Amino acid sequence: MSAGAWLLQWIMKLAWFIVRNRKPDMKRLRKNINFWAGFIPRPFRVKYQRFSIEGIAAEWMVPRGADETKILYYLHGGAYAMCSIVTHRRLISLIAKRAGVKALAIEYCLVPEDVFPQALNQACKAYQWLLSQGYRPENIVIGGDSAGGGLATATLLKLRDDKVPLPSGAILLSPWTDLEGMGESNTMADQASLINNVALREYGVAYAGNEDLRHPYISPVYGDFHGLPPIYIQVSDIELLYDDSTRLKAKALRDGVSVRMDVWKRMQHVWQVYDFFVPEAKRALKDLAAFVSERLQTKHIPIP
Repeated sequence: MSAGAWLLQWIMKLAWFIVRNRKPDMKRLRKNINFWAGFIPRPFRVKYQRFSIEGIAAEWMVPRGADETKILYYLHGGAYAMCSIVTHRRLISLIAKRAGVKALAIEYCLVPEDVFPQALNQACKAYQWLLSQGYRPENIVIGGDSAGGGLATATLLKLRDDKVPLPSGAILLSPWTDLEGMGESNTMADQASLINNVALREYGVAYAGNEDLRHPYISPVYGDFHGLPPIYIQVSDIELLYDDSTRLKAKALRDGVSVRMDVWKRMQHVWQVYDFFVPEAKRALKDLAAFVSERLQTKHIPIP
């Protein structure tokens, strides 16, 4: 473990000690997260364009020299309750920059204001908007982290069921795929997130609304994966969602889907966000970009 990763672990432990007994005001929490995320430096030579897709806030991230016919369509994480394009802008644009593609990010609706299936409907609508704009499905890779990883997987399932042409691949960073929390790792004391298993369960119940937590569009690990494109998963071995990845991989492989999963040792949940001081994040981003580049047949750009 690098010094940066070790420091991140202790920062998270300290943050958890401070907030562990507090019930957050969600609107205030979102505002604070977005405020501090605004200080995260953006990568150089990337253009950002905010716009709307039928009422859904969206942003293009266009690295200089990117093949603008190739798209990374990314759904941010945040337990379906928080985070935004702002919090994930650096992560998304770095993957796109290294892969030499253009990225699209959206801000899907969040709980408690909106529950399932609103976020899923918006994720599918934005993808179908891409197709309507002339982008070919084989030139798109979908991705997401944590809740966004689960939403990306659910989006694939629903698009397939609706007989919509699927993207050429998916990148999933510590995806939240079982909102019921039945994996063995969900019972462990969390060492890699500010969210414990009790809070995670609360967010899952809130997102599901009146639907069964095992609905495959809510908890994709219970879905049928036949016909899905190749999937690349990155996960840490010490996080609550570790089994969400291992079970997803096993289920997808049984259904004939090509899956690669890299397990990183003792990393913070979605450590890839902290590339500016965690060396392991930089290496993980290189691997993610290489997968995107391979699926979209673009030139992988080596960036220090």
